[in-house]
Amino acid sequence: EQVKEHLNKVALRGIQIFPQVYLREKNYYFNGLRAASLKVLSPYLLSNGLIQRFLTIMTYLHITMKKAVFSLTLFFTLGLNSAAADAIRIVPLGDSITQGVGNDFPDPVGYDTYRRRLYQMLTAAGYDIDFVGSMNTTWKCNGHANDDFDPDHEGHFAWRTDYILKGRIWKCRGDGNLRRWLKNYTPDMALVHLGTNDMFEKRSVDSTLDDLVKVIDTLRKSNPDVVVFLARVLPTADVEKNKRIIALNARMDEVKKRSDQPRSRVIIVDQYDGFDVDKDFFDGVHPNLAGEEKMAQRWFDAIDAYLKTVSRSD
Repeated sequence: EQVKEHLNKVALRGIQIFPQVYLREKNYYFNGLRAASLKVLSPYLLSNGLIQRFLTIMTYLHITMKKAVFSLTLFFTLGLNSAAADAIRIVPLGDSITQGVGNDFPDPVGYDTYRRRLYQMLTAAGYDIDFVGSMNTTWKCNGHANDDFDPDHEGHFAWRTDYILKGRIWKCRGDGNLRRWLKNYTPDMALVHLGTNDMFEKRSVDSTLDDLVKVIDTLRKSNPDVVVFLARVLPTADVEKNKRIIALNARMDEVKKRSDQPRSRVIIVDQYDGFDVDKDFFDGVHPNLAGEEKMAQRWFDAIDAYLKTVSRSD
């Protein structure tokens, strides 16, 4: 508690003179249940050799170096940041299908997207998972309907693929761009479900595929070994829009051919076939609980198969 209080005080001033040093609220889970909520040191600070600059801030704040070193040593000894450091960091990257509506919808059951069930599946399988992203709310800045999973994500309601690259300022739907967001976390894996809004707004398939390649390139600048799970995107009830989605999905393998690397795999995940727009969606676009379950299962099967392959090769 003393370490947390001490670091919080540092953050209040440190954020003003060095924005890359900050403390963020992070929930930790054990067997699917929230075990603790701590303010943890940004992984960006730890992973980019900025400890000395952090100590400089401590000195600027008239805190003795001895106390700073003690606090940092105790911080690492207690392992308060070990969950973020040791877990598999996964960024769910997409649009409203990734961000979700939470409990802000007429149906009182609430929809937290595939992220909730995927988190539960992965942790139940014994994986230590840390979802990462600049967002942790749903489309109207509301909380999720449930709090039994890691809510961090990079889902941006109504965003096209080019918006993810170029950036927007859109309040509850997020602001900034992928390059900026990646300054604050480094994913081991990315779950990319993008292209739906591109097709809704009649962007060309060629430009959307080009932008997906650029998204992967941007992820690799943060982590050259990142594994990208790229979705063939969900169907939609609108017949004309769905024709464009079919055209996009038919060429999604081109992104894999252009971007797949031995050290940074691109794995296609089919999130189209087998979905029923009447039974699996609550509005013809966004999954209901049945649709969330299907999406989560398909992400899980792909991630699990990959990790088992890596484990066998090791």
